[in-house]
Amino acid sequence: MKYISCFQLLIIILFIFLFKIYVLAAVLIYDGDTPGFMLSDGVVHSDPVGSGSMTEAMIGNPGKGMRLAFIDINTWWQEHWWDLNNNKNIGLNTHLIFDVRAESGNVNKFIMRINWRQVYTDIVNYLVEGGSIDATWKTARIPLSNLLDTGQTQIDFLSFINNWNEDYIVNVDNIRLERLLLISDYDFMPALVSTGQKNVNAVKFKIKNAKSEARNSKS
Repeated sequence: MKYISCFQLLIIILFIFLFKIYVLAAVLIYDGDTPGFMLSDGVVHSDPVGSGSMTEAMIGNPGKGMRLAFIDINTWWQEHWWDLNNNKNIGLNTHLIFDVRAESGNVNKFIMRINWRQVYTDIVNYLVEGGSIDATWKTARIPLSNLLDTGQTQIDFLSFINNWNEDYIVNVDNIRLERLLLISDYDFMPALVSTGQKNVNAVKFKIKNAKSEARNSKS
């Protein structure tokens, strides 16, 4: 029987690991420092009610980022959105991910949508670090299933909304699509490790037998 060496096993695991990294590669939507993905690579719309705005400034993570100012809120609603020049295919991606923090004010009911149906998501519920949206950069990881309309296959705009009765300013950066795999996708690991361990044990057994035979031949 031909056995897999420890080195070969490591190469196989490394190859699969790198392949998974490739699958997890992000599809960039917005980055204030990357040409082709800045606000100028789309059309900004600020809510005509109030004096809020969506702009780009040196408040990103790092460099430039999206600055969402919700000022003079009226009737618990102010919305700013960005139409993309180039729509993004959702493909096999599962999550919308971005960096977010509060610049000023008490951020509450900061919601978003990516279609014109009543599909809204409260961003604070999807912070990886938990807690509230405060002055510290945090990562929002939102399942696309909580954002998409039925049959939606592309993202052509991003909309951010203050659904509260107080003013605040939020910074957002590094918006991207990612495919996050389930733990079940890594079920191959125990099998490989088990196979590798069996092969190692088999090699050890052969070495042990060889040594025993050598001693017997001497005696």
